[in-house]
Amino acid sequence: MASVYLRYNDIWYASYKLADGTWKTPETTKIRNSVYGSRKAHKLALLKANEWEQRELDIRHGRIDLPSIVSYVDLLSDEDKTKLAIILSNNLPGSSAINGGPVADQISTRTYKEIRDAWLKGVIARGTTPTRKQVKVTEGWLSKEQTNYNVFTECVGENTPITNITLEVVQNFIDDKSLEGKSGSTIAKYLQTTRMIFEYAIQYKYYPKDDGNPVEDAKKPGQHSVREYIALPHSVVNEAIRTASDKDKIYWTFLKNTGLNPVDISELTKDSIVTRTSQSGKDIRAIVIWRKKTKDSAKKPVNIVLNDAVTDVLDTFGNKCFGLFDDRNKRNKSTIRFKKSIIKQGYKTEEDLEKEIFGLGCLRHSSFTYRAIDSDASLDEIQNVSGHNTKKLISDVYIKDTNWDRELELANAINK
Repeated sequence: MASVYLRYNDIWYASYKLADGTWKTPETTKIRNSVYGSRKAHKLALLKANEWEQRELDIRHGRIDLPSIVSYVDLLSDEDKTKLAIILSNNLPGSSAINGGPVADQISTRTYKEIRDAWLKGVIARGTTPTRKQVKVTEGWLSKEQTNYNVFTECVGENTPITNITLEVVQNFIDDKSLEGKSGSTIAKYLQTTRMIFEYAIQYKYYPKDDGNPVEDAKKPGQHSVREYIALPHSVVNEAIRTASDKDKIYWTFLKNTGLNPVDISELTKDSIVTRTSQSGKDIRAIVIWRKKTKDSAKKPVNIVLNDAVTDVLDTFGNKCFGLFDDRNKRNKSTIRFKKSIIKQGYKTEEDLEKEIFGLGCLRHSSFTYRAIDSDASLDEIQNVSGHNTKKLISDVYIKDTNWDRELELANAINK
């Protein structure tokens, strides 16, 4: 019987029996929790999986006739209908396909893995990549290519027919990685060799030329406008926290007062909280997070001193503060609740959802980072705490207004 399961906490995949009795490699239904809600998405995905399996059963038991084929066509996407039209036209009586000749325009059903293996074999044989700026193929390059391949196929499936990897699929991959917090440059690196593979597939007619290269056509992370998080008034944020459920209250308080990203907060344990004694003899509680300063450096501990708001939450809720919202779907729901709270207070409207970014990112970014900048914290300090990839990102997104008082201090210092 057909079954479905969730991947990446959002997309439903289907598994069902084929006409030959084997099980189909899990195939994406392209149905998302984030679009339909978990209950409706599961129902729609299961319905689609059962339709696919029923179609295979009909083939197995010879129940295929013209009316049933027409009914199945209605289940196809516009893209698959186009492919079916091409295949039928090539198999009409008198066509070269019927007479045993080659079908130049027939759509290939080879998988992404097969195409990639064939492409990589040629690249290794030549010793350079077939691009305008050729790169020498070394062990290091092959290792990076394997990493990029693994990341991409983890999302789209390596045994997926390459013609099923459309522009929408590539765009979903980019959007998913962006939601995971990957920088634009990192996502671009993941897709470097993927773009070459599609160029190869188009050249040898394994991928429809008219569809274009989906990696080239997708909206790259670098083309997105820089996010500008609005600075929510403290009174509005505090009211949202005050009226929230216990879990949201803990989660939002940590985001507002520590600068940690959502995943860091979800992974906090009792051992993450330490007590240090200051030089004045005062006990100070802090969170210890292990971070890399650069990509190649070793991890080092970052100590984040906790203010009264966070220590009060720890004292009040104890063990409830650990293991919060341990998957993206739960964190997304918390974000929705935060937005509704802001709207309920009348500070923002539903229309603002499309225009501005004022979700939980505002707690981490505007409430913490803006205040840290105003308090003259260095970019190095903010980067270590918040886990941003570069100081340039911090300066581009958060430093909007010139601090004229500081500029005057600098001018006076130069005069002296």
